[in-house]
Amino acid sequence: MKVIQRTAQQIIWLAVVVVVIVAAILIFPTLSRGLQAPATSISQLTQADFTPTPAGYPGPEVSAPLTAQAVPTQTPAGYPGPEATGQSPATEIVDYEATQAAMWAEATASAQGPTPTPIVLVGPRTLVDGTRQYSLELPEGWWAVAVAGTTLTNYDSDKLTDVHQLPPGGIKVYLGIGSLDGLSVNELIENKKAREVAAYNEDAPGSADNLKFTDVQPLQLGPHPAFEYYMTTPEQFVIRYIVLSQDDRIITIAISPADSRAMDEALMILSTLTFLPR
Repeated sequence: MKVIQRTAQQIIWLAVVVVVIVAAILIFPTLSRGLQAPATSISQLTQADFTPTPAGYPGPEVSAPLTAQAVPTQTPAGYPGPEATGQSPATEIVDYEATQAAMWAEATASAQGPTPTPIVLVGPRTLVDGTRQYSLELPEGWWAVAVAGTTLTNYDSDKLTDVHQLPPGGIKVYLGIGSLDGLSVNELIENKKAREVAAYNEDAPGSADNLKFTDVQPLQLGPHPAFEYYMTTPEQFVIRYIVLSQDDRIITIAISPADSRAMDEALMILSTLTFLPR
């Protein structure tokens, strides 16, 4: 009996060993082929070998390497983009002059009505008259007021309690532009003197007898040859007149008081005066 049992156990173990050996023989070649299979190149792949990607996105095989790219900057509406931030001063001056010329023209036109509206500008800046006939450099600490003509001052006239009483060192420079109308500069000056005499006599007959004029003298005002003379009023107030011209245009300048310690600074400003092309 024991012999039969032992024989049965040996048969079972032998069957198990046979099964394991057969399984090993069947599985090992398959694993070997899988490990040794050569890699397939990109060129051998077909469209079916790729995993579809969402629309608008490239698949892995066409992904480009990352490179630095300029990203356009979005700027708020009303502000210039980066390319416009380097505007030259000349462009800014042109824009300013156009605006100022419109203001000056408005002041000149309003001065002809019953209620003149003065336009006030404060230095430093380039001043262009309303008719765009001339320009000059207005420095810091100076004001320009336009009512028909242009008046420059080294004080704020709005702060004066008495317009006839200037602050210490105060000076006023009036500029008016016109045409020679076929006259010489000397003839125009003599006509102006005659009008001054007539105006004083109209206000107070005989008062012009105390109105005094100096002879006309040549003067170099910056690049411009000019002429000057002085007028002393019956009240002993002295005004310095300067006249310069280009072609048929003429600028008459009245500076008062003529003994102001700011006279040199006023002349320096006037030396920057430039006739503008028509």
